[in-house]
Amino acid sequence: MAIFKNSTMKEFAGRMKILILYSISLEPMIGTSQVRVYNQIKYLSLHNVVDFASINHSLASIEDTNRRISPYINAYYPIKKSYLGKNKIERFILKSLKFIKYYLSYRPMVDISVSTGHIKKSVREIISKGDYDVVILHFWYWGYLLKYLPDNIIKVIDTHNAIEENIELFNKGYYEGRNRFRLKKELEYSRKKQLDYFKYCDLIVVNSSKQAEIFKTSIPEEKIVIAENGQDLSEFLEYKCPIDDDSLLFYGSLSNSFNRLALKRTLDKIYPGILTLHPGAKLIILGSNPPLELLNKYNYPDMVVTGFVKDIKPIIGRCAVMLLPLETGAGFRGRLVEVMALGVPVIGTHNGIQSVGIQDGVQGYFAESDEEIIQKAILVINNPELRQKLSEQCKKLVQEKYTLEATFGKMEASLESILAKRNKS
Repeated sequence: MAIFKNSTMKEFAGRMKILILYSISLEPMIGTSQVRVYNQIKYLSLHNVVDFASINHSLASIEDTNRRISPYINAYYPIKKSYLGKNKIERFILKSLKFIKYYLSYRPMVDISVSTGHIKKSVREIISKGDYDVVILHFWYWGYLLKYLPDNIIKVIDTHNAIEENIELFNKGYYEGRNRFRLKKELEYSRKKQLDYFKYCDLIVVNSSKQAEIFKTSIPEEKIVIAENGQDLSEFLEYKCPIDDDSLLFYGSLSNSFNRLALKRTLDKIYPGILTLHPGAKLIILGSNPPLELLNKYNYPDMVVTGFVKDIKPIIGRCAVMLLPLETGAGFRGRLVEVMALGVPVIGTHNGIQSVGIQDGVQGYFAESDEEIIQKAILVINNPELRQKLSEQCKKLVQEKYTLEATFGKMEASLESILAKRNKS
């Protein structure tokens, strides 16, 4: 296993040595979970010695990930997928065996992928060498490792989401196109395993108050800390560009089925309704994996589809308002924090925007029906003074709640408290 050591990393006497374990590489950074992990590394490395291990699907992702995190980490341990470097026949056999295991069980594929013999051996070697105070596992499916960790290590799961939220969506009839019998069994298995693994944890890190409320029914409240998706927002808060009062934004990862449903609703009903009242309105669709099979059905002359963009600031910063008619979905809407830091008000459903603490009429507007969203969007784009007030409140909110200190600082404080109690006993 290749090891990337940071020769300039200083030891912090008396501070924690932390291992962060993640199931994919950080590059290309296109997902909210990757952004969360990266920012957690950045903050925790300010006062602690941080090592990072991740599973990688390509050699290029290893190099790119190392370049991104090398200023912050002490050591990077890339774990190569077992089929990397194998010939076609060997890769076919390895992947076939994994699919056979999948179809003979009700385990999610990701759970199977992170618990192969090769991955287990690699992770145990990393942990045995590290003399860690803390091991942070991102997502529940790494939890099989917890019972093998020494008692003196603080054991943490950063959940990212709660299986209970997915079960709620399943019961409402979502996840079309999937084998619902199998998916039901996968969700039941996942929930049981999630709760089993929590028993071995010293700390459960969640990214929303909703998740905290869900978990309080089954685990002690003192084990839970809320650390939203904090970011270094300075480059967003300081960015300035001219506002185009006619530009509307739709932003999100478009490989996500719930975002696609929200996009379809926008294109079918909301955008044409806005055009009727404001013919000059433009729609900017920003996000990775745009669904061309859907977008090709529409022929709006002022609709722009960007796909993935590395620097989103010039695109988002000029928009008058963001539309998020998300009817369902789970977790924390981390992308909204960037949008609000750029001063863009948000109009969306409660499901879409309540997780970030938006107040109706202060940083944007709650609107459930298509007509409500249309009317609120027209109100904002036709009233520059109102938009400016909303914009200022957006920036104020994210400065108070979503900096690295305000979020991962709470997580660090909880870890320090646990360590201090252990050192006293």
